[in-house]
Amino acid sequence: MTDSSNAEPGIPDRCPHCGAVVDRAKVLAIAEGSRLPPDPILGAGESLRFQPSRFDVSGRPIDPSGVACRRLACRACRLEIAALDGMTTS
Repeated sequence: MTDSSNAEPGIPDRCPHCGAVVDRAKVLAIAEGSRLPPDPILGAGESLRFQPSRFDVSGRPIDPSGVACRRLACRACRLEIAALDGMTTS
């Protein structure tokens, strides 16, 4: 039986970096706003990762600065796993 929460095209079932199971409901968004602080775990040069709670009309997460996000990250390792245009990254 397939979990419908992971039925999103372009989002892998497992993180290609750490192998963690990807739960679509708990995936992190990668902030696009340039004035936000860096990710507190990955450090300088890495955009903030956050659990989205606001979405635009297209369903894209909105970061704390109000910018729609296009990239998603693994909750376990925080590395990028997918782009919302359906292209998986590695």
